[in-house]
Parts: sequence; C-alpha cells; structure tokens
Amino acid sequence: MLSKNGITFLLLAALLFSVMGCGTTSTIKRSIITRGEAFPQMYEEQPRSIAILPPLNTSTLPEAGNYYMATITTPLNAAGYQVTPEETVKNVIDQNTLHDNSLYSLPPQTLGQYFGSDAALFARIKQWDVAHTALLSRLIISIEAELISTKTSKQLWRYNTSINIDLNAVKSTAGAGLSLLAGMKKEDVDKATADALSHALQLNTKLIRDLPFGPGHEDYLQDQKMELIGSIPGKSILKQPQDIK
Repeated sequence: MLSKNGITFLLLAALLFSVMGCGTTSTIKRSIITRGEAFPQMYEEQPRSIAILPPLNTSTLPEAGNYYMATITTPLNAAGYQVTPEETVKNVIDQNTLHDNSLYSLPPQTLGQYFGSDAALFARIKQWDVAHTALLSRLIISIEAELISTKTSKQLWRYNTSINIDLNAVKSTAGAGLSLLAGMKKEDVDKATADALSHALQLNTKLIRDLPFGPGHEDYLQDQKMELIGSIPGKSILKQPQDIK
C-alpha cells in the first residue's frame, strides 16, 4: 500500500507528464506552416505570368541548366501560370547581352519591361552528381529558386528541394524525355539525354509543389490553408536582398 508521500509523488509525476505532453503538442502545431502564412505576397499581388530566367549552375554538369529550362514550363503551366516562351527569353538575353550574373543583378522592374511578365523566376542548380559505391549508383540533384515581383520587387515565393535516384533501379524514361524535345530530331537525342530530361522534370515538379496555384488552376486563391510539404531556404539566392530594387 502506498504511503501518503508516495501518492503525492505519483500525482506530481502524472501532472508533469501531462504538462510536457501538452507542450510537445503545441510545439508540433506551431511548426505547421500553410501556404498563406509562408507566401502572403503571392495572394496579395496575384501574379499571372512568369518569366523563367536561365538558372545559375554551380553543379558539375554543364548541361544541367538546359535540362532545367526544357522542363520547368510544364509544371508551372499545370499550376495555372502563363509562362513567357523560352525563345522570347533567349532573344531578349541575346539582344541585350545579358548572361549569368549580369541578368540576376538587374532590377526586377527592368526584367518586367523586357519580358512583359508579372514575376521573374530565379534559380540555382546546386548539385547534379552521381555517387558510386561498390553496388549502387545514385543521382543526386538539388535546386533552390525564388519568384520576384517585377512590379513591386518583393519576393513572392522561395523554395528548395532535391531528388535522390537509384540509377540501378530506374527504368528507361526515354519516351517521356523525348516528348519534351518536339523541336529536335529523334535520332539526335540519346537515351542519356532523355533520361536526364525526365529527371529534371521530376525535380521541377517537386520544386513547385508548394507554389500557390495560379489563375489558370481550379483552386486559385483557395489554397491558403494548405500545409507546406517541403522547406523554405534560409537565404536568398540573389547576392543581396537590398540589391532587389
């Protein structure tokens, strides 16, 4: 039979456990972020059109930027956004001799004048590497991106993601990759390129999974309470936030 002191001890222990449990639950609840909380400017400015800028490529694969540009439009269209044609972007860049860092240092309003879009999508491909072990080969691709308003220069959205693919298990995706290259002759595209395009499409689809829907989507302005799936990078990929004017 428990003594009075023993009963008191058990009651205090139960109370402490209850308080700790409540605190843990509260912490979990506070860690949940919705699209509306993470990206309020998207719902305030409601951009309709996006100009996709060629990404900064700090990976070891020189062609990574081309794979990104060839596949990013598809998921953005599916999310309800109008995208400035890639050919238009290339022409503007060539006509104004804009490349790499010079393009990323331009004021967003200037980009808006060049491309006629509501926002510009900046991106950095951080990694596109194959890691080999005795038995396995894995492809690791990582990217970070942010959407900047060409009207107010405010950051509307920022995100990063990565994919990790077991190359030993993946099946040929040449058909899906080739469908993205309508302007090229089939015999000019090898299986490696088609597979790379398929991987890039997978990466870009994952990249914008938490992007609020655009006006062409049936859930436009109805997704503010959707919880984020991924994470938001801590720093801007642009040189300095104050440079965005």
